[in-house]
Amino acid sequence: MNKLPLPEHGEIVVGVDGSEVSAVALRWAVGEGARSGRAVRALHAWTYDPLRGTQTSPPVSAHEARVAQRQGLEKLVSALVGDEPAATIRYELAEDTPANALVRASRTAAMLVLGSHGYGRLLQLLLGSVSTQCLREATCPVVIIPVRTVPEESADQSETLAGDYLPGPLL
Repeated sequence: MNKLPLPEHGEIVVGVDGSEVSAVALRWAVGEGARSGRAVRALHAWTYDPLRGTQTSPPVSAHEARVAQRQGLEKLVSALVGDEPAATIRYELAEDTPANALVRASRTAAMLVLGSHGYGRLLQLLLGSVSTQCLREATCPVVIIPVRTVPEESADQSETLAGDYLPGPLL
């Protein structure tokens, strides 16, 4: 079977939203980065909600929210691939919808990697609408990691994965 050539330059961009299937996608992307010698860009899309707060904590500023999201992304990636991953990993936050952020990132990427379904009940109901939009609009090859690659016992815990690391609303 002939392999499709990848662009000569560019990183492997992987969508990270805290779901178990995005964890599998991240691990796959790091493995592919190690094999190909490419860096991996872990991209997390999020939105700032100025009214978000709890009974015990007041709302945070946009800057504080961005710092918390960045720290959460770094902790999540480290928890999933270890402190010394097989490939170089860069982190990117995008205050945008996941589909828009991933399609935009595809313009300079060698490859886009994402899970077939994201975190949250709404995305599960939409049956992978982000994946579908990326397949239609991305300008680089797209690898979709199917949700069935997540062991059932992990799928039951997927709602806690993002909450442990990524504060605030996920898209």
